[in-house]
Amino acid sequence: MVGASHICFVSEAEAVVLGGDARIDVAVGRILELGPHWVIVKRGDAGARAYGGEGAISVPAVPVPATVDPTGAGDAFAGGVMGSLARTGDTGPDALIDALLHGSVLGSLAVRDFGIAGLMRSTTEDVADEVHRLRARYDVS
Repeated sequence: MVGASHICFVSEAEAVVLGGDARIDVAVGRILELGPHWVIVKRGDAGARAYGGEGAISVPAVPVPATVDPTGAGDAFAGGVMGSLARTGDTGPDALIDALLHGSVLGSLAVRDFGIAGLMRSTTEDVADEVHRLRARYDVS
């Protein structure tokens, strides 16, 4: 199934198991050999890193004052990435950076409350504003 995917989302632990090596770069390289164009490694409060034929892209996590419930943060992140890519229809490196930033923002909203409450309180404009702040704060281009 990994080979049939354009994008494969994994945590660092999943990358190690799936790639069969404790070194993330080596493990991800082995996953890429299975066929996906991008492997996105979710790193929790350390952000995310996307690996592909064009190289690697790192984005930071949105700083959160307090994590209330981390359940679903990875799914919110992946949903934000995929939603952004689906909206534009572009999967190139620039679109992927924007998508990763959207995912980072949605993941941060998910951990601020229980269940989906943090996501439900946010508007599209709130997300766009936070993406803009995140891009400016960390000079992600």
